[in-house]
Amino acid sequence: MAREILKKLDKMVGLRPRVEYECTGVQGSVVTAAFLLRPAGEVMVIEVGLQTMNELPFMHISMAEVDLKFINRYHHSWPAAIRLLQHGVLNLSPLVTHRFPLEKAVEALTASADRTSGSIKVHIEDRTGLKEEPTKKGSKL
Repeated sequence: MAREILKKLDKMVGLRPRVEYECTGVQGSVVTAAFLLRPAGEVMVIEVGLQTMNELPFMHISMAEVDLKFINRYHHSWPAAIRLLQHGVLNLSPLVTHRFPLEKAVEALTASADRTSGSIKVHIEDRTGLKEEPTKKGSKL
């Protein structure tokens, strides 16, 4: 599987990534990620699905000098991300494409599952007791 993906990647892009973020925790995906990197690359396994992974290509990882790292809590990333948001370096507002009141939660979930809705981030808001604010331009409300 990794070889097939690698051939397609080389044909389409011509470059191998330096860092791979493997977010499934599935052994086959971790193995594939290890083969797709350029030498001295880094695989970041975010959460792990299995207690034991017996099929890791240890010799390839060693010879290609691949760094295999595991992230379970993201605790190092939160402070930096929060500072970026506090100082206005990042604006995540455009990612919220839909807002729904709590009463329309089923409609919100339907929109989030519908690939044609254009949803990226759907907020379900309990507005009970809150002063009404204007909805975001382009909101489905």
